[in-house]
Amino acid sequence: STRSAIYSLLICPGAGLWVLGEKKRALVFIIPTLIAVMLLLTRIFTITQTIANQLPITSLSPEALVDTFKLLYAETHRQIYQDPSIINFLWLILAAMILSSISSYFVGKKQEQETT
Repeated sequence: STRSAIYSLLICPGAGLWVLGEKKRALVFIIPTLIAVMLLLTRIFTITQTIANQLPITSLSPEALVDTFKLLYAETHRQIYQDPSIINFLWLILAAMILSSISSYFVGKKQEQETT
């Protein structure tokens, strides 16, 4: 039960349930989490691409490229933490991790009690 809860926390929400044989219940956590991660990454890449398209590259010298990458990172970081959709995706993923771990733990405990 503890191991399945840890799987759901560290590997993927629903992984612990999958290991316990509760595949349908696991998919209830896995599918929304994967969709949220895909949407989160898409949003981050969109923000980064928009910023990169606005940056002027005046020189291809290593120093200028490093400065451009620093500026890209700083502006992307700033915009990511101000975007409410990204915050919502992160809350959704966190909730899935916590609920899946709790579910995995109790399903594991129930299976342990049935075998003893």
